[in-house]
Amino acid sequence: MNNNPMANWEIKMIPYATTDLERKVLSEGPESFAGSLCLGMLKAKYMKMHGITEPKPGSYNIDWKMEYIQLKGWENMSDGEKYLCTHPISSSVEGMGNRKLMEELKVMKETKQTPND
Repeated sequence: MNNNPMANWEIKMIPYATTDLERKVLSEGPESFAGSLCLGMLKAKYMKMHGITEPKPGSYNIDWKMEYIQLKGWENMSDGEKYLCTHPISSSVEGMGNRKLMEELKVMKETKQTPND
């Protein structure tokens, strides 16, 4: 038995289709760019109906950021570090800042102490 909630999602979504175009795209696949957009919209609707989330590039990864905050201590962090730990990445500059924080976290984990001690 397949436990993947996205398996055959197109077929599972057909009863919820409201137009002939939606039913055609779900059963036969898209034939045009507009059909591809329609299929993407229906996929998003299906995922929302079933509470399925899809990771996005640069999404907020709470695991390492929370670990960084715990090891360094909120009061020992600069405003920039606090911002990077509480916001998703939206630019290459923030991505470079996050890489710096990840490297610092690796060092903190290896030494098991905060850099300000």
